[in-house]
Amino acid sequence: MIQPFELLEIAAARDPKGIGLVSPTRVFTFQQMLELSEQFAEEFSNKGVRPRHIISTFLPSALDWLATLAAFHEAAVPVSLWGTGKVANLDVAWFVSQSFRDDVPKGNTILLDLESIEKQALSNPHLRTLYSRPDTPMRYVLTSGTTGEPKVVNFSGDTISSRIAQLDTYWADSRPELNFMGLSTTGGFFSALAALRHGYPYLAEGAIERSSLERAREHKIQVLAGSPNQIGKALQLITKHNIKIPTLVEVRTAGSSPSERLVTAVHEQLGVPLKSVYGSTEGGGIAFNTLSPGDDVSIAGSLVSGVELEISKEDTEANEQAEVFGKIRYRGKGLASGYVGPIDPDSSFHDGWFYPGDAGYFDLAGRLVLAGRTDELLNVGGTKVNPSIIEDAAVTFSEVSDAALCLIERVPGVEEVAIGISLNAPFDSRRLDQELRSKFPTSHPTIFMAVNEIPRNQMGKIMREELKTQILKGLSES
Repeated sequence: MIQPFELLEIAAARDPKGIGLVSPTRVFTFQQMLELSEQFAEEFSNKGVRPRHIISTFLPSALDWLATLAAFHEAAVPVSLWGTGKVANLDVAWFVSQSFRDDVPKGNTILLDLESIEKQALSNPHLRTLYSRPDTPMRYVLTSGTTGEPKVVNFSGDTISSRIAQLDTYWADSRPELNFMGLSTTGGFFSALAALRHGYPYLAEGAIERSSLERAREHKIQVLAGSPNQIGKALQLITKHNIKIPTLVEVRTAGSSPSERLVTAVHEQLGVPLKSVYGSTEGGGIAFNTLSPGDDVSIAGSLVSGVELEISKEDTEANEQAEVFGKIRYRGKGLASGYVGPIDPDSSFHDGWFYPGDAGYFDLAGRLVLAGRTDELLNVGGTKVNPSIIEDAAVTFSEVSDAALCLIERVPGVEEVAIGISLNAPFDSRRLDQELRSKFPTSHPTIFMAVNEIPRNQMGKIMREELKTQILKGLSES
């Protein structure tokens, strides 16, 4: 079983002066990371942190990573809830922050002051505490899926060890990268572990800005990673400011399928391939595919080694291309042990399998093809609408930077398909209306609303209830 803090100890012993962590304001060597994390761990221990205590961090990304490593030193269970209040069923023992919060008891708060701790000499660091068993909780990760209802996933030592063993094959490998997914996501967390494992800097960026991309160039990153939405925003800045990253060899996305337009833009503007990874917080990486312009973006590709995936034939549907698909379920050594809290009879975990709420099928080449989410199919008067197909059609218009569907009930009992569109230039929505009516005569939107930004969670997934609220507000004001 991997002890995460040991990865830092190995990195510091191998290359103590090597840069291990980059924040927007400074850099830390691996040796500095080790010393600071040990000092944080001593502070935690003095405050009363003990093994298996849950430590919630409310910190900027770089400080968050150091505090997370300190929690690993104490065999505690860290969870990053930056910007989020308490989560149901999560019994947090300690809150780590730079200031007190009104909604958190002061007696349960540990304040971290980096400058003050750096001035303190660490004379006799106490010994690192080991996680006792492979099924022991080691890290909690927040997931909110598409509903916005937060859940906490339990990552045991076995889960983390199994995912790290497969990480090089589909996710972060020995190539330095900038991943815009934060530490609170599974993608960001494992990118940070990969940086320790392979000995390159973890770029702890809190926002997608010109300066973050310039730091990526300075530190010679080879992979740019994030959700399709995050990569799209980064691509806008790269184009606007003519930023060159000569060492870049790949763009990697996860959280949702990239649009055909994004794939084309990455190839044309960056000249590198785009790897799309299908997976979940609960299951890790499941399948991956390298996409070129003109490829079908719904093809998730080949399964990650060690993953077993099945398509349920019990409840099949037909999509608008008349392809038969069923519900997806998968399992493997990297599957999390479940959600934190009481067992929910409606949980997506059943008999060792995880049901992500996606539908799909295998094509003749044996590749997994996604056909939308079973819990996102919109039922409009008995007609099933796959929102992703219509959303992908909308963003083919150059003026539309992002789009998402939801159902709106203007007349009691009568639901309509509404589409929110985020624009980067003036646009006549009648053009989009005509296009969607011709392509989707039975399921086209009847409500069009321009919004500043499509609401998405940290993994880039659309939060349709928040979108619905925005559109209803817009309708009431028009």
